[in-house]
Amino acid sequence: MKKRILFVFSLVLMGLFVSASNIDGKWKGTVPSMDGGEIELTYIFKVDGDKLTGTISSEMGEIPISEGKVNGDEFEYTLDIQGMVMKTKGKVNGDEITLTTSSDWGDMESVIKRVKE
Repeated sequence: MKKRILFVFSLVLMGLFVSASNIDGKWKGTVPSMDGGEIELTYIFKVDGDKLTGTISSEMGEIPISEGKVNGDEFEYTLDIQGMVMKTKGKVNGDEITLTTSSDWGDMESVIKRVKE
């Protein structure tokens, strides 16, 4: 009985690790700009255990991710853009991630897709 419980527990832990590692890599998407157009963003995510690091870049530059955490196929991180703090929560679904970003301007949802290289 103890071996079965240990086996099931091991499978659950491996499932969480596999889901978290699916975030690793390069992703791309767009967000609305102030002038009504769109800005293309490139996301580089790196997972180490339950910690998420990486960067988000556009033609205007690169911003590091801070306070990143991963829990299965969900994650969150914070961006500090010249004193404006933006908190983002994401959910991985295969080669797509749905992001919800909260800031002083309100909430914004977007979808980014894995870059296959």
